[in-house]
Amino acid sequence: MGKVGKIALKHLARSLDFKLVGLLTSPCFSAHAIVTKDGSARLMRGEFYLKQLGSGQDLLLLTGDEHYEDIEGEYEASYRLLTFFKRKGGKMIITLGGHTSPSETPLAVFCFATTKDLLAKALSAGAIRAPTGTPIVGISGVLVGLARLRGVPSLCLLGETLGIMPDFKAAKNVLTVLAKILSLDVDLAPLERGADSLTKVVKELDRRYDALVQSPPIDKVVEESKGPGPGPDYVS
Repeated sequence: MGKVGKIALKHLARSLDFKLVGLLTSPCFSAHAIVTKDGSARLMRGEFYLKQLGSGQDLLLLTGDEHYEDIEGEYEASYRLLTFFKRKGGKMIITLGGHTSPSETPLAVFCFATTKDLLAKALSAGAIRAPTGTPIVGISGVLVGLARLRGVPSLCLLGETLGIMPDFKAAKNVLTVLAKILSLDVDLAPLERGADSLTKVVKELDRRYDALVQSPPIDKVVEESKGPGPGPDYVS
């Protein structure tokens, strides 16, 4: 939904100089490879980034190219990630994503958690509790649901978005809440500039579309391009 989670985590990794430490592949990703800058190819994948915070705790990020293509993939990946996480002594999981909204100016960050303490932290950081019955599609929801069963405290933050294009503003909103929860000092200005640039592109596309629909109908243009044609006395 608007690539909210990916934009937020990629920006966080760059801003705080995280190190790429691992890759995740799966047969449940799309069945194609991506051509790289040097002309080679790579599979669709997830990427692990790691950094030790000032508190001495490690923060591990996982982002990727896409969601899994099927339900089994979502569950298998979530289960394997949880197993890996617990084996490494992980203490808390936070998932990020987008939540579609009919509002033309979406700003809210919705949250839900497996413990009351985590939910309270998210609310005090500016998030809003997700309405009862809200379906959270994809690994952002499945991972938190399975984490509860396996006793891992987990939280989900969802940026309100129209979801029709990469949403830098929603990513900024989510990252603002995340930074408060984890006491991170993150420069959010690049995300604001990204949102402004995308807005300019959209306005230009709207202008071109308006000019196009106000042009003469295509059949009239084609007819006029044929010219006057032969006179009534023309014989083939």
